[in-house]
Amino acid sequence: MQLFNSTARVSQAPAPAKSSLREPQGLHLLLTRVRSDISRRGRGSLIAFTAANQGAGVSHVVRFFAEKLASQTRRRTLVVDAPRLRELQKTDQLEALLRELQECNQKLADQRDGRGVLPLLVKLSPDLDVNELESIVAVARRNKIAGLIATNTTVDRASLKTSPETVAVCGEGGLSGAPLRRRSLEMIATLYNMTEGSLPLIGVGGVFTAEDAWEMISAGASLLQIYTGFIYEGPAIARKINDGLRRIISDKGFASLDEAVGSRAKELAA
Repeated sequence: MQLFNSTARVSQAPAPAKSSLREPQGLHLLLTRVRSDISRRGRGSLIAFTAANQGAGVSHVVRFFAEKLASQTRRRTLVVDAPRLRELQKTDQLEALLRELQECNQKLADQRDGRGVLPLLVKLSPDLDVNELESIVAVARRNKIAGLIATNTTVDRASLKTSPETVAVCGEGGLSGAPLRRRSLEMIATLYNMTEGSLPLIGVGGVFTAEDAWEMISAGASLLQIYTGFIYEGPAIARKINDGLRRIISDKGFASLDEAVGSRAKELAA
């Protein structure tokens, strides 16, 4: 649901199916549908679903699809939702999940037709505090995670301009868009300082203009993602941002975007 007064949107995961995806018949039914989708749309695929269980349930489903689709797709993006998914970012649960996924990743890479170890990224909630971020960074490093994405949607509604009545109708889904920009920016800068720029960061949250993109890059993001911006601005947003970034680079005296990554991280950190 779009909140136009706030240039934001609230997204909610669909309710899980009555039968758990951990049940063999449920998994194989979904696999059949995914393979059909791959045959129609090509080998690069986005697979999105809601798992009925969290923790072990999520890792079980991801492992299942990684193994079954290893030879059928050139790249796979698995979008997994589950009840209380944010709880998976607690250190012990995240450690167990990432360890299992990396073991599966290595197992597939070691096969005769292996495609090498795939990069795994962890997307973070904007509602985490500094201590939680430090713990997650340590877990990410121990498990050889390729990068961090900051941030996911937020459950906070404090910064909305939309009336409380309208917000209440949206329910408990994750909030994205302009209200998330400042927090995402602060988290990227904080993570860049914590890691001293050694871990790739993907900035996402409230990026609508070249100026927004520039701030995110200056904070420490080496890649950007845009979601809500596409809804409000349309496909032309990518070209507008790229054109604007060329102008900003020239005005700021940088030779490339790489030089600008993290250049204002200390200033922009929370």
